[in-house]
Amino acid sequence: MVWLLVAAAFVGLVVWFVPLIKDHRTYQSRLYQVRQEILQERQLTNSLTAQILSFDRPETIEWLARTLANHARTNEVVFQFAD
Repeated sequence: MVWLLVAAAFVGLVVWFVPLIKDHRTYQSRLYQVRQEILQERQLTNSLTAQILSFDRPETIEWLARTLANHARTNEVVFQFAD
């Protein structure tokens, strides 16, 4: 009789904990996905920060002025070729 009570208690615990274990696995996989998304966003943030900080350098400003605005230094000859 005692064995039946122990077996019933064990089965009851298994039935009670199986859904909790499935939920835990689901939450763990979602946590992994969220951590991967956070890692991607951090990489994007670092890339954008590096791009923003590059505008503080005089070389970058000069390159932008020369390529995008077609500016030149004083007494400098710029050749432009027709397409």
